[in-house]
Amino acid sequence: MKNIKTYEGFFDFLKKKEKKAVSFDDVMECLYDLTDEHRIQNELNGDRFDGIFAGEDYVFKKRPSLSLDDDHDAFMNDELYRDKHFRVRKNAIAFEMIYSDYNDPKISDAEVNELLLDCKSKLEIYDCEISYFIGWGRDEGSSSDKEWTDFMRMIDKTIKRSSFPQRPRNITVKITSPSGFN
Repeated sequence: MKNIKTYEGFFDFLKKKEKKAVSFDDVMECLYDLTDEHRIQNELNGDRFDGIFAGEDYVFKKRPSLSLDDDHDAFMNDELYRDKHFRVRKNAIAFEMIYSDYNDPKISDAEVNELLLDCKSKLEIYDCEISYFIGWGRDEGSSSDKEWTDFMRMIDKTIKRSSFPQRPRNITVKITSPSGFN
């Protein structure tokens, strides 16, 4: 009996911990400061805007498939999107936002970075990770298929190096959770 008691907790790390899915309301609460900022237009507030954004295939790393399961998942996710203004795929959600650092109402890249860092720290409570994709321009422009985890580095390596650094920033924010969303 003595040997059993000493080794009793030894293999506890092999037991799977059941993770709860993160609710959309929890995510919205983490993003409150970002959505409350009037100088940033975003889908979560129901704002309508035009711009060139990273494609859904890049954001969710989708590959074309003919599986019926994928069609069902896409349909169910579209239903969730209509209710919550998120695009949802398995364990990731995404939304778009746009801001400008030169037009009124202007907000600097550093201010947006601070808001996103605050959101990131709140999302870490739920084991969620946040990443970004960037596009620029409205009628003419471009987007990047690279996924960035550092917002300021993304701005420095893309827009600031482009020939038109005064273009609006079209950001796609992606939030992933290992346990999914509900």
